Amino acid sequence: MKKIITLVICLTFSVYSFSQITIGTGDFAAAGDTVRLSVTNTVPANTSLATNGANALWDYSGLVPNSQEVDTSLAVTSTGITYAIFFANLPFNSNRANIAAKGADLAGGGGAVPITDVYNYFYNSNSNYKQVGFGANISGVATPVPYTNKDIVYSFPCNYGNIDSCDSDYSINVPSQGYAEGQQHRVNHVDGWGTLITPLGTFNT
Repeated sequence: MKKIITLVICLTFSVYSFSQITIGTGDFAAAGDTVRLSVTNTVPANTSLATNGANALWDYSGLVPNSQEVDTSLAVTSTGITYAIFFANLPFNSNRANIAAKGADLAGGGGAVPITDVYNYFYNSNSNYKQVGFGANISGVATPVPYTNKDIVYSFPCNYGNIDSCDSDYSINVPSQGYAEGQQHRVNHVDGWGTLITPLGTFNT
């Protein structure tokens, strides 16, 4: 399984030495990979969630999970024929995706149309990891929704000190049902690197 956190251990004079890493396309999940997320309601005393800077230490060894979730990265072709065609991983497709993830349903309220069976679509390349759109069941119809301006989640290579931003947006027009649009501004700031200690091990982060 590929991990967003890369473990690098260098043995020199019987001492473990950790150094700054670079995050790239190979550090993200591919279709079929699973990620296990442990959830806790309690953060042990003296655990700093705001630590940053060079050669930082995040010691979360005392965390005790209350529950655990498993998230599976999906192949675009496994999400239905409509989406498989619309988000096909082809060089000429402006909505090209090579990974999908199950999204949260948006329940309708006050007469709003419910949006269910949501899938988010991403393209992982050597230059970035971006969301190209999503698909959802809207009024009983599988509806692909492309982002007009794609959401660049991460730009590669991702190094300490990097700052980048992007604007993304989409719109949905359902005849006789309604219209919806979404806009967001994302800012990424890689503000630290160092050693992460968890109950499952120690990682260069």
